[in-house]
Amino acid sequence: MEESISGIPVESSMAAAFVLTPKEYGHRILLLQRSGDDAYAPGSWQILYGHIEAGERAEAALVRELLEETGLRPLSLWTMNETMIFYEQIKGVMALVPLFVVFVQPGDVKLDRDEHQAFRWVLPEQAEGYFTWPVHRRGLALLKELFIANEPPALMRIIIH
Repeated sequence: MEESISGIPVESSMAAAFVLTPKEYGHRILLLQRSGDDAYAPGSWQILYGHIEAGERAEAALVRELLEETGLRPLSLWTMNETMIFYEQIKGVMALVPLFVVFVQPGDVKLDRDEHQAFRWVLPEQAEGYFTWPVHRRGLALLKELFIANEPPALMRIIIH
């Protein structure tokens, strides 16, 4: 879907998630390093992103992308009730990206090497130093507030089909 505000196209075709281990495993965040030849952000450390296919819901796209890009399966999925907004310079659009949290058991990550060249499980207080983009740091602050320092409200949980 694409619309225009003041001449700048707006696109909402992706979803993003912080991949997090539950408290009993000592909250760790999965960071993914983009491939070195990636057109958008080569070598940058990011959270999980997924393109939403035609007819697909954002949360379904994330579950699919989690498996495709990492080999991990979700324990639970939560909305952060937040949208990241940033300028995607290659396409020349403002991207509106809903933000989620996916809880997973810690385990071996099987990277899709076309997408990512490395991964790291890091403590929440370490994650900020990896992020290139301010939008990820703002999301991290919200993650810490809603999901690490507190129990998230049940109404934020999404039932996975």
